[in-house]
Amino acid sequence: MDIATLIGVIGIALVLFMQLALGGSMGVFINPPSMIGTFGGTIMALFMSFSLPRIKSFLPVIRNSFKDNSQDPVVMIRKLVGYAEKARKEGMLALEEASENENDLFLRKALRLAVD
Repeated sequence: MDIATLIGVIGIALVLFMQLALGGSMGVFINPPSMIGTFGGTIMALFMSFSLPRIKSFLPVIRNSFKDNSQDPVVMIRKLVGYAEKARKEGMLALEEASENENDLFLRKALRLAVD
């Protein structure tokens, strides 16, 4: 799980808890007509702005926001330097074979675009 997302979720819960502990009531936060207008209006605006397949493709984005997909920057820099040296010595077309062996989808696409 991505640590920043976890910190954000916990932070929101703490802020709400502190507001309640300092004398607020839950009734201030729960107002059904306002909630229907806010959430319902947001969802309907989403449907008006995007096609249904595009909206469906958003669900994996939400799921991925809770995953930690980061890589070690030193490893990535070494890979990029290696690809740059290979392209300089053997030519850009040599990166085509390297792109097939690359596990990182973003870097693989970048290498293919560089070859093209």
